[in-house]
Amino acid sequence: MTGIRNLEKYGVGVQVNSTVTKMNNDMVDDLHDLSEDLGAAAFHPFLLVPTGRGEDLVDVELTPDEYEEVLTWAFKRQETSPMSFKPTDAPQYYRIMRQEAAKQGIKITPQTHGMQAHDARMPGRHHLRLHQPYGRRAALRLLRHAARQRWRDAVLEIWTEFPRFSTTCVITTA
Repeated sequence: MTGIRNLEKYGVGVQVNSTVTKMNNDMVDDLHDLSEDLGAAAFHPFLLVPTGRGEDLVDVELTPDEYEEVLTWAFKRQETSPMSFKPTDAPQYYRIMRQEAAKQGIKITPQTHGMQAHDARMPGRHHLRLHQPYGRRAALRLLRHAARQRWRDAVLEIWTEFPRFSTTCVITTA
């Protein structure tokens, strides 16, 4: 806490990240408020993805209902939060955001909600994640639409021509 206060004192913005699990999902509002009280510029609740370094945490992963509850809270809390606020590793947030906005008669557009207006498929259209041992990931920017198929073909060729990749990595599109 002292470190955050010292950084704020010298004008260095701080972003607070917190991984949400069964151990703290009932404290997300308190975590947000603490971040705000400390003067943080941003609050990013990360939803646990129990893979890579998190694979031993599967017991504390939220249930689907708990995910819904936390992400619905996030949508409502964003409306009043003075901080930059973005749920992370939660593609289902985009569905919840649209459902909750529709209840209020709000249309989600890039003009009203910036990058958050893009749906959950957007990352998969722009990135390929190579999941490597020990949880390391590299996100590679895809080429423009015209080059996408050629790029996919090249990745497939690398995958099949270099057996080491097929035994040490898993390719997914997020």
